[in-house]
Amino acid sequence: ENKTSLFYLLSADALKCNECIPDQAGTCTNKQVECSSNQICASLREIYSEGGAERSNVLSKRCVPTEECGDSSFNYANFKTSFVIECCNSDFCNTKDASAPIKSIPNKMKCYGCVGLPCNRTLNCESNQDRCITSTVTDQGGTKVARGCATKKICSSPTFLQGNKIVGKVDSCCEGNYCNSATTATASLLAVPLISLVLLY
Repeated sequence: ENKTSLFYLLSADALKCNECIPDQAGTCTNKQVECSSNQICASLREIYSEGGAERSNVLSKRCVPTEECGDSSFNYANFKTSFVIECCNSDFCNTKDASAPIKSIPNKMKCYGCVGLPCNRTLNCESNQDRCITSTVTDQGGTKVARGCATKKICSSPTFLQGNKIVGKVDSCCEGNYCNSATTATASLLAVPLISLVLLY
């Protein structure tokens, strides 16, 4: 009898959610899916800005791990991407589009911000950005190091970043002003295979 009760409890844990993941043209077809036991339903909005101007505003719906819910963002110098992930915990509850992000305000943290070298520009982090980030991005067909500000969630390579080419591959995140300096041991080591890669191709 206990085994039967346990089976129903485990079955009840898996939520059914709407899933609508846009293709390259930005269109998507809504379907109904069953989430993994550690996931809940979510509506997402991803906004990409360049030089302060909004370039894309993409909506999607999917299952996400609970720790990914909430607002997160990253920016490298002139490039910024914000995510709003609104979660809910009942079957097919993610029917509405995610809200627009709250207006960003500078916080006290400062990181180096750039795509490529030299990287001596000060970037004022915004809102809940609490890490300096170093990533490897593909820019105009070549591989470059990008540095900037990010929220903690971005650093853990969450599922909502899959397929996002702008963030690139997250190499390291650190806490403290200007901790993503090119002179750090980690960044120097990371630069070696990148140079080799460029020379090989």
